[in-house]
Amino acid sequence: MIIGRIAVVGSTNRLDVQTQSAAKAAAYHLGWALATKRLPILVYDDKPIFVEAEVVRGYLASGQAAVNSIEVRYPEKLDDHKRPNPPPFKTYFEEGHPSFLFQPDRNAEWEISFYQSLETIGGMVIFQGGSSTLIAGVIALGYNKPVLSCSGFGGMAVKLTSVLAEKGAIAPEEKARLELRPGEAAQAWAKECVEILLKQAEKIESKRQQQAINVASVKRRQTVHTLLAASMAAIALILCIVNWDNSLKFPPVGVLVVIFIVAGLSGATGAMLRSIVPFLRTDRKDTLDSPWGTVALGLIVGLVSTLIYLVAQEHGFPELKGTVPEEKITEFKADYFAQLIPFAMITALVAGMTLDSTFKSFLKRRLDEA
Repeated sequence: MIIGRIAVVGSTNRLDVQTQSAAKAAAYHLGWALATKRLPILVYDDKPIFVEAEVVRGYLASGQAAVNSIEVRYPEKLDDHKRPNPPPFKTYFEEGHPSFLFQPDRNAEWEISFYQSLETIGGMVIFQGGSSTLIAGVIALGYNKPVLSCSGFGGMAVKLTSVLAEKGAIAPEEKARLELRPGEAAQAWAKECVEILLKQAEKIESKRQQQAINVASVKRRQTVHTLLAASMAAIALILCIVNWDNSLKFPPVGVLVVIFIVAGLSGATGAMLRSIVPFLRTDRKDTLDSPWGTVALGLIVGLVSTLIYLVAQEHGFPELKGTVPEEKITEFKADYFAQLIPFAMITALVAGMTLDSTFKSFLKRRLDEA
């Protein structure tokens, strides 16, 4: 699996001479292991105190270094005659070694050149290191890159290993492996470390693919929500326009049936709108609820709110018995109810957009209590 260039960061100059020697040997074998896995690397400096020199030495000694597999990123600096100074790994630059790709950065500040490069890396290997190494590791984690922090030799790699363990990026047994000083078993240790790095990369890629699947699923559900909302809104609006003045001459019961149909459809439309219109959504979830569950909930909320509204209107209807013939009362009441259709539609629509959230929260609380 190709995961992009592996940035090599850190040093091998800390603690006692014996520790430094062991760190250099481990870095050498790690370079060998990276090459055998066909993982291209990114290095920044060739000074002996930095880890890159030993990693590159092991990488080349493996015999597996491909063309341009070792990228050297460095800030370009000019001498007194305005000519570029030799880059790191000068010998390989002058001989035109095919495994090296030299990438000068016009920005003369190494910090800018260094930190900007971390956005495009495929992963990072860390040895010992100071504050800049710690910052680089945190930035790489922020970019969701796999990080291999070899903390057995001290330095800021120790803190980064703890961060990786706390995030769940590495298992306890992997953390214990990274905290070792391999000694004579450096070659086997290096292979295991690279496998840890690759396993991290697989987890990150798997998570990315799952997120992509979730996004596609949300888009499909949004399409279904939108089509359902548009269809229900269209039906409710047609019923409202056709019979808002009871031009169909329905009796009061018939008009009430129309009102409840319009209200149910409007409530369901409101609930759907709350799911698909960004500025109406408050939860900002990566998933959408089932469209049919949303329709059912919106339908219930729309019907309940309209029922309360109609009960109030029924009580407000004047008492006409004894003064007007019964058939005229029936006609008046049907016309009166018909004029309530647009208002019932608006009431149910707003209820669907607002009470949908409240009702769901209530149900969730009751379920948690149960």
